[in-house]
Amino acid sequence: MTLKHRFAICACARWETPYIVEWLNYYRDLGFGHVYLYCNDDDPGPLYERVLPFTQGAAPFVTFHHHPHQGQQFEMYAHFLRHHLAETEWVSFFDIDEFLRLPPGQDIAAFMARFAPEVECVLFNWVFFGPNGHKTPPEGLVLENFTRREAALHPHTKFAARSLTLAELSACVPARAHAFWHEFNTKLGRPVNAVNALGESMAEYFRDFPEQAQNFVNIPERRERLLATAIMHHYAFRSERAYAERAARGLKGDFSGQDMWKRVAEGPDFAGLLAKMNAVEDTSLAGFWAERRQRAHTFGTELPEQVQTPTRPDNISRGKPATQSSHSSWSFGPTPEQDAAGAVNGVLDGARHFHTDREDDPWWRVDLGGLATITEIHIHNTTDHTATPPTTPPSASAISGWKCRSTARPGQRWPRSAMARRSPRRSSGPGRVRPGRVMCASPCWGTISCISARSRCSVSCPEMARRGGRTCLAMVLCGIRRRNDEENEACPKPAFPLTA
Repeated sequence: MTLKHRFAICACARWETPYIVEWLNYYRDLGFGHVYLYCNDDDPGPLYERVLPFTQGAAPFVTFHHHPHQGQQFEMYAHFLRHHLAETEWVSFFDIDEFLRLPPGQDIAAFMARFAPEVECVLFNWVFFGPNGHKTPPEGLVLENFTRREAALHPHTKFAARSLTLAELSACVPARAHAFWHEFNTKLGRPVNAVNALGESMAEYFRDFPEQAQNFVNIPERRERLLATAIMHHYAFRSERAYAERAARGLKGDFSGQDMWKRVAEGPDFAGLLAKMNAVEDTSLAGFWAERRQRAHTFGTELPEQVQTPTRPDNISRGKPATQSSHSSWSFGPTPEQDAAGAVNGVLDGARHFHTDREDDPWWRVDLGGLATITEIHIHNTTDHTATPPTTPPSASAISGWKCRSTARPGQRWPRSAMARRSPRRSSGPGRVRPGRVMCASPCWGTISCISARSRCSVSCPEMARRGGRTCLAMVLCGIRRRNDEENEACPKPAFPLTA
């Protein structure tokens, strides 16, 4: 397998949606080249929506996997070892509540350059941060909201390790390799050349663990040097409520021990624990994002007075072959193909551009001639008087009504074709089309334009519906069809003629 990244992170996430964007941006800023993210939520949709921008482009920052079985942390990391380990030179197993602090101005490559070539693993000790007096999760950024921590360093570690060394774990039985994401020095059956952030040997660190390790790492002079060099900030409890939530998120698999935190929160010593975890003010990362914002502001003020506006992407559907299910007396073209072509002629003048007959199974389709990732769909109103207006005036900015189930899957690409469909499921109200979703609009007049990651296309597919002697015009978004129709979540098609 080809080596793709020098430094990569493998992480599993459960109930981490509010924090994932900050965490990904932080490690991208630290110079990590890729994150292999395993979603352990029951419904991966909310997390995937936040992560989606990081999965796009020629060099995506995130590879997204959904593992639906709660608490199977070992199985998720074992999947990474089998399928992705060979893609990166160095790998770390970090949680979403962990932020590795490096010396100011250094990224991960610069920091790791200080160690000898024969070093196989660099271990970073935890330091726990407390809830900072927040009863419930506060709005804003983790690094700015939580600035109080324990005085002592924790004996547990996370690491950056050479993938060639970790590959030897494949020979270990699961019980022996369990929790290897904290350390694997004792799990390979041979000595591992592991050091801490100061370059000190960790060969004996895990003997009589954790007592000996606790004493070793908290020798005052060593503790201060580690805090000044590199340490893993662990924001495990981002509110006082988080102690109980550790149990509420599930206790299956590797999460079975989390019930202890609920008992702690309900016990008589909870106030003492909070005082211990909030003992020391530590603002070493509190200004991280403010510094980045200031850097961006300074950069903006140095731009030339005249900046050329980027050109708009081309319309990839313009002039492409189109067809529709039928021809009617309201059609403009003499054939279904010629009438359907009016929707992709590039003209957005407020008038309808095609019209099917009244039928049970109407559709309109454009063939874009290849594969494309459609990330946006724009809807434009029509202004002609081909039908009686709906009682509520249409609005392109307030699209409500039907919602079509998305057939999008993480990492998939779609044929450049689209078919108009109507869904039985109602949407919650005004909204906008987001990548990986398919939205349908309520009765209104209009046309549809789709934008791909590389360029944009225009698709018109509203429907003409006659109800109780009245005629109204309804917008229907084009659902994306896969070539393998049996894998497609089919939405019912409208029983009304389509027009634009």
